[in-house]
Amino acid sequence: MYAIFLVYMTVIHTLLILGIVLGALDHVSQRKRAIAWVLHLDQKPHDSEDILFGNYERDFAFHLGP
Repeated sequence: MYAIFLVYMTVIHTLLILGIVLGALDHVSQRKRAIAWVLHLDQKPHDSEDILFGNYERDFAFHLGP
């Protein structure tokens, strides 16, 4: 019975650690996407950037996620 408990706890801890690692990697990929959006905004012509900045700001916030 104790061996089953140890296997169960090992599986639970493995899944927990895997979730933490995957969550951290997802956070890094979100930051990379955010940096790409900042670079994209920086390369826009100034006149169109001023007119459309509200749209870019919404898109930027959407890609950052909650």
